[in-house]
Amino acid sequence: MLSSQISGQQLLDRVNNPLSPAEERYKSTQADLQLLSTIELYANPAYTQWNNQRDSSRSQRSAIVYAGTTGADSKGDFLPYEGNGSTDYRVGAYGEYTTTHSGTLSGCIQYAQGSHRHIGWNATRLPELFLPYISTDSCGGTFKFDSYYAEGNYGFTLKEWTLGVKGSFYGEQAFRLTDPRALNNTTWLRFNVGAAREINGHQLMADAGYGRNKQHMQLRYWRPGQQDRFFVCYGFGLYDTRQSGVSFGKSRMYYIHEYNARLQYLSPQDAPLRLHASVAYSYDHMQTEESDIYDLYESKTHTLWPLLFLTYHPDGLWQLELSAAGRLASRKGYENIIEEYLIDKENNIYDFRTIDTRQNYGRDTHQLTAAAKVSRLIGNMSIGLQGGLTSDGYKETYKSGNYCIKVHTLTPHAKLSANWQGKRDGIDLSILYARQEVGSHDYNVSLLNQQIAHLDFQHAFAPYAYHAAHLNKWLADVTWQHQTKYLTVGVNGKVSLVNGHRLDDVNYTGSVGFPSSAPMISPMADTHQERWGSVTVFVQF
Repeated sequence: MLSSQISGQQLLDRVNNPLSPAEERYKSTQADLQLLSTIELYANPAYTQWNNQRDSSRSQRSAIVYAGTTGADSKGDFLPYEGNGSTDYRVGAYGEYTTTHSGTLSGCIQYAQGSHRHIGWNATRLPELFLPYISTDSCGGTFKFDSYYAEGNYGFTLKEWTLGVKGSFYGEQAFRLTDPRALNNTTWLRFNVGAAREINGHQLMADAGYGRNKQHMQLRYWRPGQQDRFFVCYGFGLYDTRQSGVSFGKSRMYYIHEYNARLQYLSPQDAPLRLHASVAYSYDHMQTEESDIYDLYESKTHTLWPLLFLTYHPDGLWQLELSAAGRLASRKGYENIIEEYLIDKENNIYDFRTIDTRQNYGRDTHQLTAAAKVSRLIGNMSIGLQGGLTSDGYKETYKSGNYCIKVHTLTPHAKLSANWQGKRDGIDLSILYARQEVGSHDYNVSLLNQQIAHLDFQHAFAPYAYHAAHLNKWLADVTWQHQTKYLTVGVNGKVSLVNGHRLDDVNYTGSVGFPSSAPMISPMADTHQERWGSVTVFVQF
């Protein structure tokens, strides 16, 4: 099988966790579906043991230590709730240890420190998980953060079965040093169990798991006696007027219960034609807790990840890869109607109870990518040419008022890759160009109650304007590694350049509610520029 990457880059890309939205977009645009296939396989806790058992003679080094830095900056349109720039520094490690009779133990750790700059109208971390139910002040600013990630995996063989268990923990403390001060503590604990069974060379795998996410958000003024208005939002610029009063600060809890399952199939790996098919599903139930009310808002999200990866390797020179992958998500939001009632008149004690629930908000997104790649081995070098197409869809609705926002884009791409393997040195290079075109777009938001100011420009129009843009995207990835007798050292660099412009007819003509100094886009059509890059050094054992 022809390798599209040198071994150090393959392992690094698999275990390095992204820490910014710009980095996530880079991985998505790069359309490395072979990497995605590998990540899906290792998501099953039993796969590491099965893979090592299948090829016990393999000499590939499977432990790595790395350190790196990334940075991003945007001009023009951006998503206010994620900010327009970031910087981080990270260190991490991954390793495997296999014994003949006891199985395989593997794990990884990563620590990072950095900042997400110029976030506006959002004080929630990982906002995509909680939209539209975010809390915010009217000032915004830069969040600094420390994040921690640890994962442990154990796989073993029991007769004809390969079994595995996995646990992971993600923790982050983020803070803002400008008034109103913000402090966010986020934890995410996950557990998975998996099983694999080989039948006549055909591999069947299944895994399932549970995750628990908690986030505690606090906003408060450092200067004594100063107050401001804090908003509790529920989509399309609407906010809870009772909970969004003027005060010294705001505190809120978020909870997510995640349930997930995955089925996978691998055809015989020694055949010229190989197939990897996978389908994963997750259900997330998010709940909010105010300082005085529990479950004021909640959402339920269903997500599906299908994957097909076909490899045809008829000889030692040519290789053809056909792949299709996607992510389809549907979210429903619920507003619980809470009644306050007196439970102890003598002591003036009140409590709350839910008397009704309204399902108004809906959010549907999809990303589907299909690609074909042909590779040719020429001496010590393999050359690959890939072409593909990505369809992105984004739609938000709100039943009461018949509000609707939707954008659909198509992004074809072409990618050239080269991989050279010397006696001790290796170089891998890939360059990708993609062109995003808007297929259709619609913005139907006319808020009914015009007696009060709303946040529709900040929370409804700004994301719409960000997606409704024609864009040119250039991505490059280069890795050099040097192999010695006992270890391999290397350096990897990545860069993404995005340039474009919002559609000329996408302008905000209303009156902006609550104008402030918080970072925000222009009401009129603007440029769309984003730069992201990373440098990572690694040692592989």
